[in-house]
Amino acid sequence: MAGRGAHGHNIYAKAASALAQYVAVVLDTATNNQVLVASANGFDAVGIVSATAATYGQPVPVTVLGEEKALCVASLGAGCRVAVASTNGGLGPFVPTGAAASGAARTYSLGRAREAAAPGQFFTVLVMPEEFA
Repeated sequence: MAGRGAHGHNIYAKAASALAQYVAVVLDTATNNQVLVASANGFDAVGIVSATAATYGQPVPVTVLGEEKALCVASLGAGCRVAVASTNGGLGPFVPTGAAASGAARTYSLGRAREAAAPGQFFTVLVMPEEFA
């Protein structure tokens, strides 16, 4: 199921576990239509959870394109590309690995910061996932 949220385009998926609001998530490769917190730096996140999921299997909206709030875990400036930067799905500045990156070393940006933010703050991000090889 897909839809258009208040600020962008959403998909609806089931939470693979409890999920905090405004964290980056990835599609669960083991179970159809399920999302997990993006739990490692540079993960290929599909979007940002726009509501809290308290339990396994709870439906959650995931913003996959457009504006959404996100948790900042490393200082960033307005306009910078952002990427998964912690084990809790928080975002920080995108750091490319270079043109020679391939396979698991490829780098992924989840979008661009619409405003500056410091660690622990929520900020607005323009969600538009990109892959850089």
